[in-house]
Amino acid sequence: VHGEIARTLLAMIVPRNFERPAPARDAMVRDWYRATAAWMQHVESHDTDHTNRARELFPTDPDILFLSGTLHEIYASSEIQAAAHSVVMPRGFDLDIVSARGELHQAEGFFRRALAQAPEMAEAHLRLGRVLALQGHDTEAVAELEQALTRLGDEELEYDAELFVGAAYEALGRYDEAAAAYEDAASRFPTAQSPLIALSQLARRRGDRTGALAAMARMFALPTPEDGNPQDPWWG
Repeated sequence: VHGEIARTLLAMIVPRNFERPAPARDAMVRDWYRATAAWMQHVESHDTDHTNRARELFPTDPDILFLSGTLHEIYASSEIQAAAHSVVMPRGFDLDIVSARGELHQAEGFFRRALAQAPEMAEAHLRLGRVLALQGHDTEAVAELEQALTRLGDEELEYDAELFVGAAYEALGRYDEAAAAYEDAASRFPTAQSPLIALSQLARRRGDRTGALAAMARMFALPTPEDGNPQDPWWG
């Protein structure tokens, strides 16, 4: 209920030089919605009403559109989808979650709207590329992910982008480029297992049993992850 109380109070904000409530004209209100939406997703406290209300007030804010996209991307995940299909809700309540395909489509729309407002938003290109690939639109995905890689400037996000673009290349049959992307991901985090498993699977797909075994040998030769330090960003 605290979120509802806060949203109700913020709806009463009267900005300086205004005579009546106008929360959509107040920078603090915008910053509050950005910060709380990001924090709620960080702690896995998902609330569609929260981002809906944020967009009602700030329909063209790229950060709020981006966070709306990430929320629906989360809803498309296997964990959330499994929970949505298995949970029994009390009478009069629902989860407001649709199929994975529907959630990915909504996420795509929000990421496109965010990029229309802020074309240089690197992580929006990354996320858009990912949801396009998950929908099977691999050619479009590659274009977005390649853009992301030129702009991100964050080692973990670049690692994600290499894995994603590698998978998209692989789906398109561009196996040499896929292998190069997975190797680039492995070079960014030399103790990560994910790129090596991807390389092994790619080699197996190409009928290269020796290469598949060699990639797995590299993976098994990695040091044992320390407790609390998994050494592979994908695990998080």
